[in-house]
Amino acid sequence: MDHNRHARLKEERLFGNWDIFLNVINVEAEGGFSDDRLRAVLYGPPDAGPRYDPIAGQLYVEVLRPLCWLGLLQGVGEERMASRDNVYAKTPLWHAALRLDTDASLHPIVKH
Repeated sequence: MDHNRHARLKEERLFGNWDIFLNVINVEAEGGFSDDRLRAVLYGPPDAGPRYDPIAGQLYVEVLRPLCWLGLLQGVGEERMASRDNVYAKTPLWHAALRLDTDASLHPIVKH
C-alpha cells in the first residue's frame, strides 16, 4: 500500500523497500528502538536545525504506523507522529508471521 499518495504534502518516496525495512527493524527492534534510531540506521542522522524531520515523519506514516496497525509492532508509551521519542517493540506476531534474512543474526535478550 502506498501511504504517501494520500499525504497532504507530496514528498518524495522513501528510498528503500519492505525487504530492507523489515530486516533492519528485525535487528534494531530486538530490544526496542526509537524513531530516531531507525532513521539514523537507514538514512544517517538528521541535519541540525528544526525539530521536525520529514524523513522521520515519512518513516512513521509509511512504515511504522502500518506495522503497528498490522499488530507486528507496538508503540511503547504515547505514540505521536511528530515525536522523535516514540519507542517500538516487536510483538509475538512478528516472530510467528515473518521469516527474515536477518533472523539468524539475532542474539536472544536475557530478561531478569
